[in-house]
Amino acid sequence: MNVNTKDINPALASLFKDCEQVVFLDANLFIVPDRSKIGARPIAFQKYQEYWLEPLFDAFPNLAVHESVYAELVEGAVKAFADEKKEEVPTKLRVFKDSELTGCEKNSF
Repeated sequence: MNVNTKDINPALASLFKDCEQVVFLDANLFIVPDRSKIGARPIAFQKYQEYWLEPLFDAFPNLAVHESVYAELVEGAVKAFADEKKEEVPTKLRVFKDSELTGCEKNSF
């Protein structure tokens, strides 16, 4: 794999400049990686939440998912975590319906 280290990724640079913009997440981000096929011990969701998800939600206050992505979050601990973030005041996880999306946002799905 070749990694381009010469050019700045404009989307990532934009996110670092304005961490309060809405960032849409995929369901896979909530799911603990499974590397058991290569002999790695599984990571407990609680540790994944503590070391990955909580810092992400602390750094970026406007994380969001589309309603279809939210529906994919069915595993107990994952769903409970998403529900907790959704219910916080102010909310830390916004769930968007198609009717709430701009044309540009609709085209990104």
